[in-house]
Amino acid sequence: LPLEADHLYQVTVEYQLRGTTNGQLKVNDTDVRGRAVRDLKTTARGWATATATFRPGISVNPGRLEFAHTGSDVMAIRRIEVADQGPAPPPGQIAYRSDFGALAPAKIKLQGKEMLESTGQIPAGFQTYAWDGNSIMEFAVEPEGNTRVLALRSLEGRESGMIFLPDVTVRKGVNYWVSVEYQCYSDRAGKVRALADPGKVRDISELPGTTGEWRTIHIPFRLQDDEGEAVRFEFHITAKGAENPLRIRSVVVAEAGLPTAPAGLGQSLYRFTAADAKPFRTTLSQGRHVTRTEVSDMPAGFMAGVWKKEDTGEVAIEDIAGRRAVTLKNEDGSVSIQFFATQPIAQLSAGREYTLRVVHWGNADATGKIEVRKPRVNTGICAHRVRGTNGQWEETTSKFTPTEDGPVHLYFQNSAGGDSGKVAFHTVELIGPGGTPVGAAGGSSYQLSLAGTRAFARRYKKDAVVETQGDGNLPAPWAANTAGDETLGDVFAEALGGQMAIGLRNHQGPSSVRLFSRSDLVRVKAGQKYTVKLSYQTDQNGKGWYGVSIGGTEVNRTDFTPAVGNWKDTEVTVTARTDGGLTMAIGCESSGSEASVYIRSVQVRQVP
Repeated sequence: LPLEADHLYQVTVEYQLRGTTNGQLKVNDTDVRGRAVRDLKTTARGWATATATFRPGISVNPGRLEFAHTGSDVMAIRRIEVADQGPAPPPGQIAYRSDFGALAPAKIKLQGKEMLESTGQIPAGFQTYAWDGNSIMEFAVEPEGNTRVLALRSLEGRESGMIFLPDVTVRKGVNYWVSVEYQCYSDRAGKVRALADPGKVRDISELPGTTGEWRTIHIPFRLQDDEGEAVRFEFHITAKGAENPLRIRSVVVAEAGLPTAPAGLGQSLYRFTAADAKPFRTTLSQGRHVTRTEVSDMPAGFMAGVWKKEDTGEVAIEDIAGRRAVTLKNEDGSVSIQFFATQPIAQLSAGREYTLRVVHWGNADATGKIEVRKPRVNTGICAHRVRGTNGQWEETTSKFTPTEDGPVHLYFQNSAGGDSGKVAFHTVELIGPGGTPVGAAGGSSYQLSLAGTRAFARRYKKDAVVETQGDGNLPAPWAANTAGDETLGDVFAEALGGQMAIGLRNHQGPSSVRLFSRSDLVRVKAGQKYTVKLSYQTDQNGKGWYGVSIGGTEVNRTDFTPAVGNWKDTEVTVTARTDGGLTMAIGCESSGSEASVYIRSVQVRQVP
């Protein structure tokens, strides 16, 4: 079966296994061999049902399920179901984030633990050696584009070279993802191990070869009962030869299930990092604006241009001062070069404080800025100024509080002319308020954001997708289906009036297509009140509804009134009678090409 990277899959197995030896369910999501995801315990004489959830780190087609049993008794299987639960939620609080680019260059040649040659030093907190004393290996901190990476090479003898990262503190009872960005030309690159205090070692994942491409694999990790909270992650090379290094660009260890955020702040709503983009350069004049249609290596969802016809300027992604960055330079006398997102980057709430974090560089006369703006408005609700930095990279932040709910756009600008006014931006991050993250399902508030959602269209019959277009997905935890098997229903994402929206349409049969939350949007408390607010639009013949449920029981159902060509808000307040989870469903009750219903935002919050 095909497995998509970063999707959550649930496997249900009905089986029978007698005797005293357990079996295992494994999944091949690494292109190497199966990894265990669930023990299948003995069942005496009856049939048992087991479920397991896993998240592939890379796309594999075909993937493979494996059933393993080493006992003498027979394991019988009579039903297997695999359900794609859609994209996994982003990771949460970060326990460790590598910064290999800041390490000093080094090249260390070792036989076992004995150093043979060295240029530079092993970085503080790291450890490296070959477990086979007769093997020769090389550890290096070496350049890769605009940064530096760790490299491990097996030169002679057995492939036994290892790198140990500094200690990482993780918490008991918490699920983590270990995300590794790496490269290797060999079929088998290596493996990742966890060494938990007091000295217990276990393999947690294979690293398949990447045919020379950079690839990120996400590895689930959880402390076992007999493991301490201080963990060292080890990378062990299995590739052979100096020409097949295992190279590692980044490692992130993060709690699973909640959005990321720097310490002390809230959810990371949006992050642009130039290191993830390809280099390009374009010169613009006469008021010209371009996208990746004209400049193929420009990041998707961005546009570059000059807003004054008499100006000339240049936008590039290039390496500057040791880092890859978006650079903006006006010709002498010009002031209007810009680079900006063509779709909203986030949905913000009035009265809440947000933080804009910018890593930037500027020449002596630089007067650039990053602006957060409302759609179709030329003045920003946050203007983060960038001045000259004496050739150094700096990280600065600005805080702001919107006065209105709604989506926002991002603009990179430079209003200084000449080489001395050139500016560069490595990272721009928009961080939500502290406390309960907006948009984190299961908290006490929720906000649907379609920032970053790519266009797609899917035709459903019950839960099955019978036709599909585009590579986008519904944002977690939302899903879609039709209530009846006689209905063909369309669910799609497209820009409507310059803003991304989710559309629902019944194509054929009784009207029953719907959008629903697979899991709780918020956790509610008995006696508390909660408002549910939607922003929607309808076609001329479009009809629809939305329902709110608590603990699986519907507590409100509201019909949409016509809103042809304009966004309209609808809001209801519900009182929770018991503790539980609040979920929602949104339906379309009309059929035909001019009978769609569109949703651009959903908000749930507790009120006095």
